[in-house]
Amino acid sequence: MNLEFATVENLKQPVGGLLPSIIEESDHVMGGLLGEVWPDLLPSGRWYSEVLANSTMKDNPEIQRVLDGDTYLCVTYSHDSIWRLIHLKKYNKDFNVSERFIGIGSGTARGRGNSKSTVAKWSATNGFLYQEDCPMPNTLDAVYAPITDLDRANGKQNLKFYTFGYKWLPDNSIASIQAGLRKSPVQVDVQSYVTNSKGYVINSGGDYIHEVAIVEDMGDFWCVWDSESYQFVKFEKSYIFGSPMIHNVTQSNLNDLIAPFEGKQVKGSKSTIYLIKDAKKKPYLDKLTFYADGGLYGADGKSYLDISDSLLALVELDSPVDIMETVKWPMFRDEYPLIKTLSEPQNVIKLKEIEDQYQQVANHYDSGTTQTGPVAQSSQTTPTTWDKLLNFFK
Repeated sequence: MNLEFATVENLKQPVGGLLPSIIEESDHVMGGLLGEVWPDLLPSGRWYSEVLANSTMKDNPEIQRVLDGDTYLCVTYSHDSIWRLIHLKKYNKDFNVSERFIGIGSGTARGRGNSKSTVAKWSATNGFLYQEDCPMPNTLDAVYAPITDLDRANGKQNLKFYTFGYKWLPDNSIASIQAGLRKSPVQVDVQSYVTNSKGYVINSGGDYIHEVAIVEDMGDFWCVWDSESYQFVKFEKSYIFGSPMIHNVTQSNLNDLIAPFEGKQVKGSKSTIYLIKDAKKKPYLDKLTFYADGGLYGADGKSYLDISDSLLALVELDSPVDIMETVKWPMFRDEYPLIKTLSEPQNVIKLKEIEDQYQQVANHYDSGTTQTGPVAQSSQTTPTTWDKLLNFFK
């Protein structure tokens, strides 16, 4: 991410397309009577200097445009950038969610945009997907394709692991924005860009057409992140922003989430196998590593317990285990070339079927059948050896 500020010469005008927000009586206002009081997450309010500039977020930018035009997802991009910064500050870990899922799911209209109130309410009640699970395509037609029912269901499932909140600021005064920045970057509506003699953006007098995030008070100007132009923009301190909003991201209690899986083998949607222990996940890169480090199939003869990838994403990732570095490697050294040729079982394969696979290969060698490739390297393996190996697996 380019941490340089836009200049008068390269400042890019927003395309526009912001829809007006609707503030309801049930909405929470910072300092109001409704809702819990949010503590100051960053007392200095310096999200640009203290959080964003020192994070990996700057090396993994997301741009609002695609190959054939602007997505009109400025509300979603500014909203998700704020979630990401809050998560970095609270949990010291990136939180890169899918703008397409939230933007299209919340009803962003092609060529028109969306409102801040709609996106905030929809995401708080419908959840999120990670970027890799719902990536941004390269064309507008693909961007605006409907979100699938499966993706919607998975998004809501993720609300087990996070809760999200938003609050309006009581007004758009400098003092209110400064107070808001202590809790969250501030999401605001802006007009088309006009600059003064200092190069700061000032009110143009037109409609509010675009959504951005204020990330720091820098003395005589506001530092604003504009995802559409992919620029940091200096706004005059006296600028009158529209409908300022702050956000909150809270991770569910890890102990409560992990407890049912403590000490059990689990498996997410991907092929990696995990052992949950002490609120951490330990990856086993293949079946051999899993066995060599003492892993077994469940007592019911079936495979690992299913576990949500979102839950796995919450726990710390230990370093992968190399089978040759485990204490049980000597038990596998001779058999390794043979076992290596066997495919990893599917998620619901039964232990008996696995045993049959190994026994068939063992019988095959016992019959003296000629093999080629890696299997042939273990031609001395006998059924007796396999019996020992199968007993270990059990």
